[in-house]
Amino acid sequence: MTPEVRQIFKRNGSLVPWDRERVVVAIYKAAAAIGGHDRALSEKLADQVERALEATYSDDDPPTVEEVQDVVERVLIKAGHAATAKAYIVYRHERAKMRSARRTDRVDLIPYKPMWQMLDWALAHDCETVDKLNATIREGRLPQLIAAANARYEGILDDAANAILERRDQLRFIIVAGPSSSGKTTTTHKIAERLEKHGLHVIPMSLDNYFFDLEMHPQDEFGDHDFETPEAMDLPLINRHLAALDEGRGIDMPRYDFKAGVRTREKIRFEPKRDSLILLDTLHGLYG
Repeated sequence: MTPEVRQIFKRNGSLVPWDRERVVVAIYKAAAAIGGHDRALSEKLADQVERALEATYSDDDPPTVEEVQDVVERVLIKAGHAATAKAYIVYRHERAKMRSARRTDRVDLIPYKPMWQMLDWALAHDCETVDKLNATIREGRLPQLIAAANARYEGILDDAANAILERRDQLRFIIVAGPSSSGKTTTTHKIAERLEKHGLHVIPMSLDNYFFDLEMHPQDEFGDHDFETPEAMDLPLINRHLAALDEGRGIDMPRYDFKAGVRTREKIRFEPKRDSLILLDTLHGLYG
């Protein structure tokens, strides 16, 4: 059957013909890295990748190279080949490093190392698929899994705090970024607590307070208020306040009422010290 997806976007934005053989070879190389040499199985898995792509993309909406690779990872894990998926993630990482060596002006924002570490942890705890997670719940092992996940999270926070402490004299702003409901605020406060135990003066700031009133918000194609775009925030005021804090001057941060969709009259006063660290809790932390 001819796939509906006949072309994909390369990383440079150009459209190129879909090449199923490249997927077969990539899967085969990943399997070979862990001792597997089954070409027929690689072909079968590539078929599953094609079907998964057809279910989501089309000629009118072709996938990117990264989206194809994401589908390959999901297919490998769902098909029970998690070890091959790990090898494939390593393969992606190595390819990314090669591209980076050729294009030193580009920054690879795909966190391959944490992805691999998370998959490795999930494999060790037998929860790398939804089916296995459901089995954990049925068998009454969820509390132990949650405890293990929390312990891992706390360890990551310890590592982050230690990395900040090692570079204390070089840092002024620390950005805690991530999508909605990813735990940014909790993470910000936990890191602040760790740093304060070492005598640092920390100012945790939630940039959500800089959203415009709803009547000034940009809207998406469905007419909904779009909190996900940076333009929903008062960027000039953010820049002025960050510059003031960097210079050691106090600011009055607005307070946003999400229920009412407006900024309130109440302000939050921040008075930085010369050596204060400012932790920025923001959905748009990587916006440049």
